[in-house]
Amino acid sequence: GKAETEAIIKAFTRFTFLMHEAGVLHGDHNAGNTLVAREADGLRFAVIDINRMRFGPLDLKQRLGNFVRLTDDVAHMRLMAKTYAELTAEDADRCETLLMALKRRHWRRLALRKRVKRLLRGRE
Repeated sequence: GKAETEAIIKAFTRFTFLMHEAGVLHGDHNAGNTLVAREADGLRFAVIDINRMRFGPLDLKQRLGNFVRLTDDVAHMRLMAKTYAELTAEDADRCETLLMALKRRHWRRLALRKRVKRLLRGRE
């Protein structure tokens, strides 16, 4: 249900935050590259496809940008931004605004890539 979905999103956001705090940025952070197991003490997450990891200190834009491939659901993205803000003591509105701007940029890049592929296919 909705409460379980929200609990999973919050737990996943916490998991991502802890990864970021350790200086780890997954280059292809998406739902398909994250395994989830329910355990007695809660949820356990594991990241796969780790060949595009980057290591080092991360700014807020890099951290929030790591969420753009996870979902297109605006309500879920808002919850991720709010949860991340609580974990980092950042302003929730600032986090949400930045995440949504990064998501729009991501959508524009995907749309452009699709147009370029279509153009190239037309010339083969």
